[in-house]
Amino acid sequence: MIELRATTEDERDEFHKVLRSELIDQEQIAVVNLGLTWESHAELFRTAGEVHAVLADGDRAGFVWFDLRPPTLYVQSMILFAGARGQGIGRQVFRALESEYCDVANAMIVGALAESRQAIDFFLRIGFAPSDEETPPGFTNFRKSIVPGSP
Repeated sequence: MIELRATTEDERDEFHKVLRSELIDQEQIAVVNLGLTWESHAELFRTAGEVHAVLADGDRAGFVWFDLRPPTLYVQSMILFAGARGQGIGRQVFRALESEYCDVANAMIVGALAESRQAIDFFLRIGFAPSDEETPPGFTNFRKSIVPGSP
């Protein structure tokens, strides 16, 4: 069973550090191609959307950053800690978001680094399809419709 809860400022900073360390080898794609620096990314991270801790059975398993811009819920980033991966927690996070926002959003959009086969396969497995929405170089967007009253 998972729970999403708003992060503290310290947790937000921790998430950004984890995100940066995960993307260090793809910095050109993950930040520069978006027209950002890590500093401007950190500011955006602090001011846009919501960042929630992902709790699995009460223990923090990772973080998710999302931004509701009706009628679309944009999932900017999700990171699960290594010990929480492969247990269905990511799928549960997306189900929880879908359930929480089904009355105000009709779709979810998520982006993945085009070279991240693991992320792409995950999004396809949980019902996302490639989106024709324009993306910066090195990214692929995926879209999933949300039906009112979803899961």
